[in-house]
Amino acid sequence: MNLSNVFDLIRHMGPAWAAYRLRRWVLHRIGWERMRMPARPWGHWPLAWLLRHEVPNEPQAYWEYRRQRSEGFFFAPSDRPKYSEILRNLDSQSGNSSSSWCQQRLEEIESGKIRFFRHHLWQTGWPPKWGENARDGRSAPGDAHFSQIGDFSVGDIKLIWELNRFAFAFDLVRIYWRTGNETAPRLFWEAFEDWYENNPPNQGINWKCGQEITFRLMAWCFALWAFWDSAHTTAERVGKLVQAIGISAHRIDANIAYALSQNNNHSVSEAVGLCTVGLLFPEFKSSDRWCKTGKAALEREAQRLVFDDGGFSQYSANYHRLMLHDYLWILKLGEINNMQFSESLQQRIQRAGDLSFQLLDSSSGGMPRYGADDGSLILPLSESDYWDFRPAVQLTRWILNRQRSFASGPWDEDLLWISGEEALNAPLSIESASDLQAEQAGIYALRGKQGHAFLRSGKYRFRPSDVDLLHVDLWWKGTNVAIDPGTYSYNAEGRWGNNPLRAGKYHNTVQVGQKNQPRLAGRFLVLPWPESEVDVFVRTPDGHLAATAAISSFSRSAHVEVERRRVIIQVLDDNWLVLDQVDTKQPDDAILHWLLCDSKYDLDVEERRLSLELTPGKYHLRWGVLNGQLGNCALIRGDKDSPRGWSSPAYWSKVPALSLSQNAYGNRVLYYSWFSPHDSEIAVHDGQIDISFGGSVLCGKLENDSQKDLRLKVTLTGSVHARLDWPQT
Repeated sequence: MNLSNVFDLIRHMGPAWAAYRLRRWVLHRIGWERMRMPARPWGHWPLAWLLRHEVPNEPQAYWEYRRQRSEGFFFAPSDRPKYSEILRNLDSQSGNSSSSWCQQRLEEIESGKIRFFRHHLWQTGWPPKWGENARDGRSAPGDAHFSQIGDFSVGDIKLIWELNRFAFAFDLVRIYWRTGNETAPRLFWEAFEDWYENNPPNQGINWKCGQEITFRLMAWCFALWAFWDSAHTTAERVGKLVQAIGISAHRIDANIAYALSQNNNHSVSEAVGLCTVGLLFPEFKSSDRWCKTGKAALEREAQRLVFDDGGFSQYSANYHRLMLHDYLWILKLGEINNMQFSESLQQRIQRAGDLSFQLLDSSSGGMPRYGADDGSLILPLSESDYWDFRPAVQLTRWILNRQRSFASGPWDEDLLWISGEEALNAPLSIESASDLQAEQAGIYALRGKQGHAFLRSGKYRFRPSDVDLLHVDLWWKGTNVAIDPGTYSYNAEGRWGNNPLRAGKYHNTVQVGQKNQPRLAGRFLVLPWPESEVDVFVRTPDGHLAATAAISSFSRSAHVEVERRRVIIQVLDDNWLVLDQVDTKQPDDAILHWLLCDSKYDLDVEERRLSLELTPGKYHLRWGVLNGQLGNCALIRGDKDSPRGWSSPAYWSKVPALSLSQNAYGNRVLYYSWFSPHDSEIAVHDGQIDISFGGSVLCGKLENDSQKDLRLKVTLTGSVHARLDWPQT
């Protein structure tokens, strides 16, 4: 890392954080992890070593001991007959045949085809090759201490870790409780026993990360309770699994300080892991301490990492869901086992769930794909699509409000598994999504009847990983029209290495050369931290016009080199005018970029008109300048030589998208972009734009006074009359 990056990192993260990381580096160099968490065979830490002295440790006796204590989980083995009928009914209501998808999924798993990131069906063998990269076959060393294995020494480490999270165990449980097919528990126990034989404690890549260990033990616990009365569940197998769960908790506990230093989901997840084991296995000697340590960390991290407006420290839609799932899991488990979390914690998680509710598209469950997305779905408890956030939102609303946000659907399966039959009959909330201002989260949204606009803007309190400030998403009738590029991979080959889609030039914004972009200083690091500020958020009393505006500056030393301002104006629900003003010290190229969903299209470059043929109907984009000298325009779909014209709907997935770019030159460039379901006519004169559409006329003008304060004037005439002025008089 160069000196400039080191200086910026210390400036943003603070000297205490830098000192801690330096200390960690020194300890790593002298082998601290190997001394504190030595690699040993399973026999070195037998079940008896974990248990309190009064608890029987011989397998058959311990199994009988546990059989008398099978309560305390989300469900009991005796619930299976009742749940079987409910689950089949949920499938029927959603138009799915339980027997069909269950049999297909079971055959896939038995043949060694495992679902990765809910999108890929990759061959892993059966039992799987636990240390092998399923995409290219590279293997991590199985005989090395976990601290001696590099994070990206075998390509993308997540391709190994995703398999070792045992997400397929949730599918096996869901199949077994629907059908009673004993193949499902047989496959789980075959997989676990093989994993046990090939992953001795602290040896190999699958002991490297405490968060990954937590996700694995969550899946193991889910399967243990679900398969308890199966013919394939034996005393010896239960003893091994409980031993592995206990040693996993010891591994998490030994390195929890490092997780807490990361200021992200690692600290939350690992605290959840400690609490989970402590609550479910009180017979362990360390259970009381694990509960105390985990609960204290969860309370502290909720106050530190979850903002007052519900935002989360990772500024990412998917990591936000991961955090929600972590807290929802432990809140319900705590409720069942009399561990009470504070009202303050519960309020913050409720706000986090409300934030997701306000952002998602209710007809599809889709969410603006802001921030990094590593494909995580740690509670895959329904057939809902990976990017459908309704299961998480529905579960949040029930656990914290005893209500449901959505009518019955496949997302209710999550409710059943975590909260029981009672939750399925909870009353529906009458709340609907509305305009959103979440300053700390850096998220703003304007809502129409059939769509909404999303804006990323704010100042970072924690480390950002994507350059997406002033990015805009647009939704219309369940279709994400203007899209975020997503995350393809954290460590792919060639042009896809180092997660290129996080760069600002692939987002929906305006870039001035490279001047207004911070450095991509590492796979998960942006330096210096950019910032922007929303200074307008207004809607007329009749609701016909609304606007939000944000400003972002880039400077070196005391000299501001680039100032960008973006204004979004909503007109009669489904029409959007986006104005982008760029000021530079010296004349320069300003490049407007829109990444649009893949569709058939009709492009007229001369008229700067693009029509998209979407499922709900045609949607149109017109663009141009009110100030500045227009240059080249290009539309690229799925460029074979660069990441341009691609989007990633799930980790390691890429699909073509429409990348529209327009160049303009000057020291003040003012772009307009008009999105509408109507074919519109546009006239520009004296810095004003007049738009005729659907029997209405919109007149808009953006001005700056001598202090560069925004002055916005918008009038709407035709079948509806409205006026919006800013500042308001």
